[in-house]
Amino acid sequence: MFTCAKIRDGGSYLGNHLTANDYYCENENVTGQWIGKAAERLDLDGQPIRKGDTAFESLRRNCLPDGKKKLTPLRNDNGVRFFDFQCSAQKSVSIMAVVMKDRRLYEAHDRAAATAFAELERFAAFRSGKSREPEISGNLCAAAFQHDASRALDPQIHTHFVVANATWDSNKNRWLALDTYEMFKAIRYAGKVYQNELARECRRLGYEIESIRNEKGVIEGFEITGVSKDIRERYSKRRAEVEAGIERFREKNGREPSTREIHVITRETRNVKLREITTPEVRAQQRGQLTCDELDALETVKQHAKNNTGVLMDSAWKALQKATEHIFERKSVVKGHEILAEALNRSLGFISLEKLRGYMTSAYNGIIQLKQSSKNPLLSGQWTSRRGLYLERWAVEFVNQTQNSCSPLGKTENVEFDFKSEEQRKTVLETLNNRDRVYAIRGRAGTGKTTCLSEIRKGLEAAGRTAIYLAPTSSAVEVLKNDGFTNATTVDSFLTNRKRNLDDAVVIIDESSLQSCEMGAAVLEAARNARVLFVGDTRQHVSVEAGDFLRVLEQHSKLRYSELKDIRRQQAKEYNAAVRALSDGDAVGGMKQLDDLGWIHEGRGVYINQAADEYITRTENGTDLDRCIAISPTWNENHRFTDAIRQRLKQRRLLDEGVSITVCNQLDWTKEQKKTAENFKPGMLLTFNADNKSSLGGNTLEVERIVNGELWLKGRSNPINAESYARYY
Repeated sequence: MFTCAKIRDGGSYLGNHLTANDYYCENENVTGQWIGKAAERLDLDGQPIRKGDTAFESLRRNCLPDGKKKLTPLRNDNGVRFFDFQCSAQKSVSIMAVVMKDRRLYEAHDRAAATAFAELERFAAFRSGKSREPEISGNLCAAAFQHDASRALDPQIHTHFVVANATWDSNKNRWLALDTYEMFKAIRYAGKVYQNELARECRRLGYEIESIRNEKGVIEGFEITGVSKDIRERYSKRRAEVEAGIERFREKNGREPSTREIHVITRETRNVKLREITTPEVRAQQRGQLTCDELDALETVKQHAKNNTGVLMDSAWKALQKATEHIFERKSVVKGHEILAEALNRSLGFISLEKLRGYMTSAYNGIIQLKQSSKNPLLSGQWTSRRGLYLERWAVEFVNQTQNSCSPLGKTENVEFDFKSEEQRKTVLETLNNRDRVYAIRGRAGTGKTTCLSEIRKGLEAAGRTAIYLAPTSSAVEVLKNDGFTNATTVDSFLTNRKRNLDDAVVIIDESSLQSCEMGAAVLEAARNARVLFVGDTRQHVSVEAGDFLRVLEQHSKLRYSELKDIRRQQAKEYNAAVRALSDGDAVGGMKQLDDLGWIHEGRGVYINQAADEYITRTENGTDLDRCIAISPTWNENHRFTDAIRQRLKQRRLLDEGVSITVCNQLDWTKEQKKTAENFKPGMLLTFNADNKSSLGGNTLEVERIVNGELWLKGRSNPINAESYARYY
């Protein structure tokens, strides 16, 4: 995979790191090479790089390679000189190449890394003038150095692509500072290109490979079959150092480190001074960590590979279908490189990148390009699913064609309403008098949407209409029931179990901004002869699945709506003003107003404990828990915050020790992930939908084993097919 570090000075980086192979030995040096399209323009491409290279030093000083003229117009003394993109091989590949001396794998890494870097180069960009968007240049000048050891002297083949902070603007024939935004966005794609190419090379050389999945069943990479996990971890001491640093960060700060903080941890856990040791001594030390039996086993793996002829079967088309099904269940528009990265990850080592690109542009693949990038159309262009686009267009047309096609929604005369404000009165009457098949009520949080629904119900009952109350999630349904709409149910349950004729009924969907395109279109289809009332706020919620249905209707159809703007929940004037600013999108202004009220406290590393102490204080030492609500933005913080509060309640003898209960964390897989049997692991639990009419409905069963795409569950004599599970359960 690729990682990146910014080099701000770099005065000693070439001599003390790049040419030293992560350890130092007199008379032993690594020779690098200039690569990249920008290197060609500078007449450097293919030239060797040794300690003291003058071109490297000139570029570091923002000069042309001969050092006579400035390279880019601006130079910040503390600015970035280079970007070090590091491409690392799988641990098993490094072990077989370095420890077991299979030199073919060094060359395999070189070819795969070069292919991946060329893909990353496509995203090189610059910013011109006041342009907010980066412009693709597609050229880089990089110094490539291959190393084969980590700072802990473990076998680790990796290449440093040290990229100069400059790129060529072909429109105006000038050098400008490199903008890496698009490169960083596409770094997963470049990493998957590398992994796929390296896996293909390993298979071509006769090695067998296996996918490596994380605890959630998601493929993270591959390893050579026969190199055990125990051996791989034994040679991962550098990674262990970083993990220890991350754990110390968690203990100190009470949270997970950000990506930037992980980079800092990685840098701080690295020995600044390289070890003085010769290459033969390094190799002896590495081999000395293996037993005779382990060395014999790895030698067998190598000899088997040399005697084996790899057959490179291609599964690009199938991988693309799986990738698009997975991605477009949750997203409606993505960049091309995101699709390619997901497809490559589906079948590492079994995909031709060239064929995969060809399939992307096929008219039969279920996806379509929306917006092209002039210099990088396939990778940087925007793509969507044909079905998603069809559903959006159909829904927009349905809303437009059914306007003014109905009688008034409800009755307003001789109905005893109880309006809380003039704004609510206007909203209720407008809604009941509307003649559209589809209508909406918009309103930010706290404006009284539920109060309006209660008054609208009076008008509907007076007109003899049946109202069906829905919400996209179970929690939103519970809120509706608590507010008096006792027959409320989820949209999914409504669509699954609908039996009655909906003529003249009114389908009311609360929190409708949570609806996906698939779900929203299905509701309109089911309610063709009924009326539909969407209630929600697209500024407050968005759909988890693809589509953001209500926003699509608001922006692209003629959907008419009534709007509530007056926030009534927060009564205090200053508090109300802050909430209003936040709901208008003014996050800085809203947070400042809350800070002025003295309501924001920065606890830094101990903020969880400080919040728990404050909670105890606000609840009269824990004796009146209804006085304060404890809320956390993430599940991780939620668990730690709850534990801290419980500990304090136990100390005050307000809470017993309790009983430990095992709970399950939902993996939240897409349907495509559920179809793939290899994603499952023994010990996972499958909960079957209670609405399912089979004998499995409502049950939770443990996966015992996975055989040939089928899941064997404890307590059952017959397996179930993974694809059937995803489709029917």
